[in-house]
Amino acid sequence: MRPITGNRVITYDAVVRAGVGLFLRTATVDMDALAQRMAVSRATLYRVIPGRDLLLGDVLWRQADVLFQQARAATVDQKGAERVLAVMSHFGRRLMASAVYRQFLISESQTALRVLWTPAGHVHQRFAAVICELLLEAQARGELDLTISVDNLAYVLARIYESMWYAELMFERRPDLDVAESAARALLQAG
Repeated sequence: MRPITGNRVITYDAVVRAGVGLFLRTATVDMDALAQRMAVSRATLYRVIPGRDLLLGDVLWRQADVLFQQARAATVDQKGAERVLAVMSHFGRRLMASAVYRQFLISESQTALRVLWTPAGHVHQRFAAVICELLLEAQARGELDLTISVDNLAYVLARIYESMWYAELMFERRPDLDVAESAARALLQAG
């Protein structure tokens, strides 16, 4: 989708990149500020993006993907279930340490839950897909023998970790990544 405004071509990818920059500075994506930053009208911006929730999901995922790639690189010496757990631990600790991300969760809690947990932002689906990829890689190398379908296990693992990352929002409980890792370890061992 490439709407042309005047002499400018605005792409969805350009909007996401600008959204990431804005999010990193302000812990949100304000559509008026984003339109101003891109030197377009708000109406033009909405011709390019299907809605703020999906844009927020893409902005958050773009940053999460960088953390996942770093986690994967940091755990190349691990194998099987231990690698899956190490990637998730590395990712989760970096995510929870992000002041900008934490500020977003606090200041826009309802939006955050909708974008992160429902199809509105497509974040959960992508997160489960990353876990699925890790599980399939471990299976292909003969490092993991599972009796449950990889898709179902990835979904359950994603929900376990998400429930700890967002525990403050959902349950008024302190996030505890060790609880998520213990539950994930039990599932992977039962496989």
